[in-house]
Amino acid sequence: MTQEDELVKVLEQLIPLLENEGYQSWATWMIKARRWMRLPNSDGVEKILSAYGGGSHPFEDVVLKEQADKNAYFSELRAKAFELASAIKQQQS
Repeated sequence: MTQEDELVKVLEQLIPLLENEGYQSWATWMIKARRWMRLPNSDGVEKILSAYGGGSHPFEDVVLKEQADKNAYFSELRAKAFELASAIKQQQS
């Protein structure tokens, strides 16, 4: 499995968690990024990385309202998405 495929799988796990917690704008953001990741020569990685940088409500500040174990799982996925997107970008440079 490529890093791109792994990143898409992580996004597919993040999206329902975001939707179930009412973070529809972030879910939509990740749906678009997932779609772009599947296209050749796309900016999917940039879309993902831009979610983590700056702004008034960056993705790394998102906290799920449910149980602590679900939030820990979400945090792991969020960190994995960033790690994979960063590694892919570095390979593309």
